[in-house]
Amino acid sequence: MTTHYKALGKNIFVKYHEKPFSTESGIVLPDKVRERMADGQTVKAHIISVGPKAPKELKEGMMVAVNKNFGTRLADDVAVYNPEDVYCIYASI
Repeated sequence: MTTHYKALGKNIFVKYHEKPFSTESGIVLPDKVRERMADGQTVKAHIISVGPKAPKELKEGMMVAVNKNFGTRLADDVAVYNPEDVYCIYASI
């Protein structure tokens, strides 16, 4: 069953966009190794829902950078954030 989220107020919902870590030879590393290797907590995320009072710059489908520790986790890869917690929007060139 697929869960759909609808943001209220100025909140935004994001889905984390994390690629699996692997070695050059293609061996995928387990989660515990990835956690030890993490140099920071900033991750890429796609916006999946934007509240009606959120800033107009934020739109569904945009790729943004957020701190994984600030959001409220709803699922393994989905969290709710305040717009102030978005560091930047990735621009396509």
